[in-house]
Amino acid sequence: MHNFLWTGIDMHLSKDKQFIQNLEKLNRGINYKEISHLFSNFFHLNENQVFKEATYFLSKTLPIAKDQFELAIQWHDVTKGLPEKDQVDIEKTATLIEYIYHKFADQWERLLNQVTSTVKINMKQFLVAKV
Repeated sequence: MHNFLWTGIDMHLSKDKQFIQNLEKLNRGINYKEISHLFSNFFHLNENQVFKEATYFLSKTLPIAKDQFELAIQWHDVTKGLPEKDQVDIEKTATLIEYIYHKFADQWERLLNQVTSTVKINMKQFLVAKV
């Protein structure tokens, strides 16, 4: 259920044109080989398999969904590539995403700020300051 709640954040952020432009620019700079190398070393997995999985996942999730239907289609496409082969009903999922987005519409900005603040605090120990 928590993933469905995060779709509300996705929908909220998709309304911010400057955020979307910045995100699209960052997405174009993703180095799939580097990501695969890091993950394969950390998790002791085959680098070629990690590259294949990362490429598949990111190809389905990097196009920024503009509405609940595009987001539901992304969920559908991602889950069918997972080992569990979950089935996603696009129409029902889109309806649920839209309901969640509107149900918490007045809280997304506060939730996003709270999460951002918490992540910054929790990640501080892992970040290296640039000199």
